[in-house]
Amino acid sequence: MQHRKSLILFMSSLMFLVLAADAWASATCKTRSRCRWWSKKYIAKAKVSCWGMTLPLCYKRSSSCGNANAYCGWKSCLWGGATASASNGPGGCSVSGSRSGLGRYGETLTTPAEPGSKDGMGAHDALTRVEYEEREGAVVHFDHFAMGNTLDTSFSRVDVVAYIESEEGLANDDDDFLPERVVWSGYIHLQDGVVSHKGFEEVARDFQGQADIEEVILTGLAKRIPFEGTADEFDRLAVEVIIDGGQPEAAR
Repeated sequence: MQHRKSLILFMSSLMFLVLAADAWASATCKTRSRCRWWSKKYIAKAKVSCWGMTLPLCYKRSSSCGNANAYCGWKSCLWGGATASASNGPGGCSVSGSRSGLGRYGETLTTPAEPGSKDGMGAHDALTRVEYEEREGAVVHFDHFAMGNTLDTSFSRVDVVAYIESEEGLANDDDDFLPERVVWSGYIHLQDGVVSHKGFEEVARDFQGQADIEEVILTGLAKRIPFEGTADEFDRLAVEVIIDGGQPEAAR
């Protein structure tokens, strides 16, 4: 009996070590063009877990026609960990996250291919606003945005996606970024001291020729997203700002 208890304890400890091998978290603000009693305009999401786990250690989602807030405190892994928070409302969106060691927060929309270090550190801190122009599109304001990480192949990144929600998406706050419904998407990606981007060509001059960037800071940037569609499609238009930092898939 004692041997059986010891075996169960050993297997339980081993399972915890395997499940806690890496951490990820995300902080997302989703802003719709309309607010309905059954489909709120402002959505905030935060999630923290350890890589390899089926269920997150913390998942928070809030939606409101006023202010929505989601927060996941620090969750530790074998070494390092991650935390994430998001607030969204009429005054704008505030998202932040930090990681160290094996910690990781968020999941990017595209995956870096090169393996990277697992001992890096990184963080995001952003204040953004989404303003809709009736039937014309939207403007995403980066009032303040900073992201950084150590000079290794771990990464920090921000994605912006504007898309037309399905009726099902309006009902449950979540929707897939199906290519046929995406109006515009762009990103800024920092990895190994190099900045790459899509859709932010107007700020490319700020990054060219800098070989060892550890931090990207944007202030006062306004990104205009044009829209050509029907009135019904505009009513289902949504913009998401997603922050992310961690390890390339190939490194895990």
